[in-house]
Amino acid sequence: MSTIELDRLYLELDDLTKKGQRQLVLERLSFCVKNTKIPREQLARFAQIASRNNAHLTTLKILASEILQMQESRKVTLNSIINTYANALQFIGAIPEAKKILTYGDESPEKILTKSFILFSEWKYEQAVPLLKKYIRSTQITSYQRLVGYINLLASYSTLSELAKAQDLIELVEPLFAEHPTANILKGNFNEIKAQIYLLAKKASLASESLTLARALLEPYGGRYLLFVEKWEALWIAEKDPALGIDELKKVRKKAVDLNSFETIRDCDFHRARLMKNQAAIERILMATPTNAYRNKNIKAHNMPFKAGAFFSCQLQDLLLPAGPVDFAFEEILLKLNRTERIVAQTVFNDLYRSPRLGTLFSSLYPDEYFDPYTSPSRVRNAVKRLNQSLAHLKVPVAFEFKRGQLKVRTPEHLTISLPQRALYSLEQDLLYNLIRTHFKGRSFTEKMVQERFELNKNKTQRLFNDLVKVKKIIRRGLTKEKRFICNNRRSFI
Repeated sequence: MSTIELDRLYLELDDLTKKGQRQLVLERLSFCVKNTKIPREQLARFAQIASRNNAHLTTLKILASEILQMQESRKVTLNSIINTYANALQFIGAIPEAKKILTYGDESPEKILTKSFILFSEWKYEQAVPLLKKYIRSTQITSYQRLVGYINLLASYSTLSELAKAQDLIELVEPLFAEHPTANILKGNFNEIKAQIYLLAKKASLASESLTLARALLEPYGGRYLLFVEKWEALWIAEKDPALGIDELKKVRKKAVDLNSFETIRDCDFHRARLMKNQAAIERILMATPTNAYRNKNIKAHNMPFKAGAFFSCQLQDLLLPAGPVDFAFEEILLKLNRTERIVAQTVFNDLYRSPRLGTLFSSLYPDEYFDPYTSPSRVRNAVKRLNQSLAHLKVPVAFEFKRGQLKVRTPEHLTISLPQRALYSLEQDLLYNLIRTHFKGRSFTEKMVQERFELNKNKTQRLFNDLVKVKKIIRRGLTKEKRFICNNRRSFI
């Protein structure tokens, strides 16, 4: 295919993408990739077409040979290829590899922006701020790109509750839209973020004006664009009428489930629990959230008490529902799984709102390997299959399945399970130590008592006991023939 024909095909795929013809785009793109040698300098833009159609594995496949060659030879490829590949890795959840890929080649504005988006996904907004400022200062970007940088900086200030800086930035950014009168989505996002800031600053009338503008600009596009506006509209209503606000948040949550917007689901649950003054539900939601930044932001903003425990129980299908008697303790099940199975289960339960993607699971299972878009997906799926088989063998009524590229947990309705706080199960010995401490509550115990209580095999119990004795988390008590132990409570291990 000649350069002119490739240019024509790209324009056609771009037009079909804008019209939402995803299936047709991917069919034509796949045919082109299989039957045409796309020149290196054109690879990135065709890969970006795949990403714009949420086909991130296709993006990785298009660029895989270039990236592999770069990793093996250390010969750096084009910045556009590196950045597009890193973006796709981020979308499938392979964050550590995305960060590493971005270290190759020269620094560029596009790379800086991608790094900041990766930090957003990790709730590291403080670290994203200097990167966004650097991006904005770049002389290599257009005025529209600079406006995009400003909007993301404003979102960072809002998340960090730096309201004075945010309000100063609003005054700086507002006049810049005169140069871009057709940028309705960006202007709608700007007004939605303004509304957040004014609500947090207790400026209800300004928040209302911003929400009205945001709705008018984003309503034609619907989807997630409008979802975020509706969430803040519900919170604005809740300021005046908490009961009505709770009902509105419930409606927004339902839409968020349909749109797979996990952070909106989390926010709706948190604010409903807060408005209902349901402290137990608030604690479950915060325990089910792995990012301390999210916890601290809401604890500070709403002046609420919170103390993380070693374990917590919940109904996975709805954390606002009261946790009944525990049907089974998943922390005990984890000890009966092999390393691979345990890592898959831990990765899923690390965040009860954000289901892991293929790349997240791969990075957890194989931290020292590169993600291969051709072979890695099947390796991850096989690990999930083996975990489901083990859970079925143990008669645990939990199974995992992929939906929309994410690994979801499936349980019977109203099932209450107990889970360990995420930081406590990075090692098997830590998990067993906290189980022993919780169950025996200061009483002495033997290896056999622990083995029988948690239904472990003898070899595993001996190995873990030796590990715990070695690091002095448990110590022998007395010199009787039957070795008895106690937890070493004089040291803090949590």
